[in-house]
Amino acid sequence: MRTVGITFFPGWRERLGGFESTIKSAWDMGFTEIFVGLGPGTHWRTPVTEAIKLGKDIMKRAQLMGYYVFSDISPSILSQLGIGIQEIWKLRDMGITGVKLDYGFAIDAVNPIISQGMYVELNASTVTEEEARKLTEIITTEKIRASHNYYPVPFTGLSLEAVKRRSSILEGMGIRVGGFIPTSDFKLRTTAEALRELPPKIASQVLFSLGVSRVLIGDPFPTWKDLAEVSRSRREDWITVRLRPYPGIIGDIFGRLFVLDKDKEYAIVGFNPLPLYVPPKNTVMRRRGTVCLVNEKREFTEVWIMKRDAPPDPAFNVIGEIGEEDLRLIELSSKVVFEAHSPIKP
Repeated sequence: MRTVGITFFPGWRERLGGFESTIKSAWDMGFTEIFVGLGPGTHWRTPVTEAIKLGKDIMKRAQLMGYYVFSDISPSILSQLGIGIQEIWKLRDMGITGVKLDYGFAIDAVNPIISQGMYVELNASTVTEEEARKLTEIITTEKIRASHNYYPVPFTGLSLEAVKRRSSILEGMGIRVGGFIPTSDFKLRTTAEALRELPPKIASQVLFSLGVSRVLIGDPFPTWKDLAEVSRSRREDWITVRLRPYPGIIGDIFGRLFVLDKDKEYAIVGFNPLPLYVPPKNTVMRRRGTVCLVNEKREFTEVWIMKRDAPPDPAFNVIGEIGEEDLRLIELSSKVVFEAHSPIKP
């Protein structure tokens, strides 16, 4: 089951009202998780104890609404709160249901925390396969989840391949994994570096395609559009590809779902069962990144997304092009939907 979530930073006292509004709107759109960042952040320097006091009522209300509320903890955070590992349950009274074990905790801390009625979030970016497997042998995975870190500093995020590899291992053990995507405004809190500049809709589709079953908007104050599109991505098993169409070239493939065949040397081939007959036009050189529509096809619609340059062919209409970023994303998915993006000027 796929789920989506948001973030809450109680230390940002000037924006608490905005957080509360976002939490209400997100719940109405199907969001069910909240990650709480307790420590000082980019826009605030509030101590942990004060942040808890500021956000406690909001977190409790979110908990009562049905949200799964979790926060990262460290020995330093617990020390500031005056809580020992055997008193983690006190966080539940503050509105926190699960704790993400940050740096400074051994894997042996998991069982004592779960025995207090709390959920445990493993750090999906650092936990080893051996550690996770040992846990699943002695503890039911219903109480264990995992989430990747987010990386606010540009050029420090994980690779898509690393996210896929680590997430697939944990999900294969029955541990549901979460990852973070940024908003278009902040572009800060992302798990994978390649998602930093993407619209939240596409970023969430990509994370889900990598095998993650939980996507959280890492940056605060997503727009209504961001919330709506990320919520819809739970039910979308494809990646949206931004195609820059050539003007005047016949072939409206936008909004259609294409199943991909990646076995070709020179292209990724997409198939849609609905026919789209077009006569030959613009049968020119097929450059890397161009999208070609097979002409005079009456049975179904066939497009070729070029990975390498190829000479002109009278059977292929070159109808537009996609960027290197989108070409890389296509390699990760088995299905795509094309979206019109910035038509190329004649």
